[in-house]
Amino acid sequence: MPSKLLGEQDQLHQVFAAAHRFEGAVAALSSTTLAGLLKAGGAKACGSGGQGSVSCLQLPGVSLPLAIKACNEPTKYKDFLRECDVWSSWAAACPQYVIPLLAAQYVRRKPGSSRGCSYFAMPACSKGRCLSMTLTTMHRLRQEAGGVFSVDKLAFVQRVLGFLVVALDAAHQHGIVWADLKPPNIMLGRDGEPQIIDFGSASRVPAEGLRHTPMQSKGYRAPECGKKKGGFMGCAIDMWALGCVGVEMVLGFDTFFSFVGKHDVLSVDKAAAAEWPSSAPATLHALVFDCLLVHDPVQRASAARIMQHPYFEGLDWEAVRSGAAWAR
Repeated sequence: MPSKLLGEQDQLHQVFAAAHRFEGAVAALSSTTLAGLLKAGGAKACGSGGQGSVSCLQLPGVSLPLAIKACNEPTKYKDFLRECDVWSSWAAACPQYVIPLLAAQYVRRKPGSSRGCSYFAMPACSKGRCLSMTLTTMHRLRQEAGGVFSVDKLAFVQRVLGFLVVALDAAHQHGIVWADLKPPNIMLGRDGEPQIIDFGSASRVPAEGLRHTPMQSKGYRAPECGKKKGGFMGCAIDMWALGCVGVEMVLGFDTFFSFVGKHDVLSVDKAAAAEWPSSAPATLHALVFDCLLVHDPVQRASAARIMQHPYFEGLDWEAVRSGAAWAR
């Protein structure tokens, strides 16, 4: 929940309560606006995506570097509030893996307009890289090793999937569906610790489910999201995306998206299963194809159920939940 609310509705600025280590940044953001910081100069572009661009900057007297996401296209005020709500709620429920929202600002194009520009401030990921870059490197090294997974790489895959299960379970327990699970939306810190960084498609899920189609990225979209008429969607769409990430971690980005380009969503899982390497654990194959890439969302496994799967045998769930699994 916001700790301060500054300005009128035409230029709303929310500063959120955060953990102790972010108090300096929160205090500094209370006396300025995000749009003003970007206009003042000194910010360095550090990323972009379909819904916005990200700039990094250092505030005077604040040791923590900040990242500010600015939406490329005008957004509705209700969408701004939705993103603030799900982001701050999920970060409170899973602070070790969801990057905190420090401040947010909505500036209407003109007074009374139904659209405006959204800005979000968060800590910058120090010396981090997105998971997709790490997976590309990992796949190249596996090819150089004759297609065989090393023990440490298999352990890394298990820890990443375990982290995603924990993060999704926290979101789903609070009625939140992410709807945009993919490696580019996960940053890995200096010690390999993951953090979720994008919430533009996330929504609260009513008891009956979502009637609209979330803006899932191509390649990770569940079969039920392609239906034009009838039916409701829920947290199961995140579990399908988790299965897609599992395929990508084993087969690599290029191979995975070659399936996406050649097959529709109803057959991409069969194509991936046919290419599954023998060096990957059989239990991981069972997890992905028998529990996650299941076409019927009712039969698809939940995050809580996945924790009991044999693939995760030996994984210290308490260490994953606390973040200790990533400590050196």
